[in-house]
Amino acid sequence: MHTKDLGTWGEQLVLAQIIKHGFGCYSPVGENTRTDLILERENGILIKVQVKTLNRSSLDPEMSPFNRVSSRPSYKYTYTSSDIDWFAVVDVQTEKIAWLSIGLLEGNETKGFNLRHSPSKNNQRKGTHWFDDYTEFPF
Repeated sequence: MHTKDLGTWGEQLVLAQIIKHGFGCYSPVGENTRTDLILERENGILIKVQVKTLNRSSLDPEMSPFNRVSSRPSYKYTYTSSDIDWFAVVDVQTEKIAWLSIGLLEGNETKGFNLRHSPSKNNQRKGTHWFDDYTEFPF
């Protein structure tokens, strides 16, 4: 699947979850914005969401590396709390969504962390971020 199609597919999975929970949702026209979706709560409060769709590497299929830096040739941008409130991280293999608040990531010097799907070979658990620990819809 082309990366643009993969991103659109991920956004649609997130949108379906938002609608399932009874929230309104808006999306920008075009791709030149820092926010992919805007969720509207019943009280009118808007929540800005950036969707990242991750296809696990064959080198380490048990981990989804994630960071808040978006980069392409001749472009690099680090998301902050002035841009978004939450990341919705979609795992292609399981179709699960991890919800990461920007506040969780802004204090992290590396700008991200690895989301594990199963234990490592050495069974290291300290400092491990489990993908499934972030899958509960937070709103």
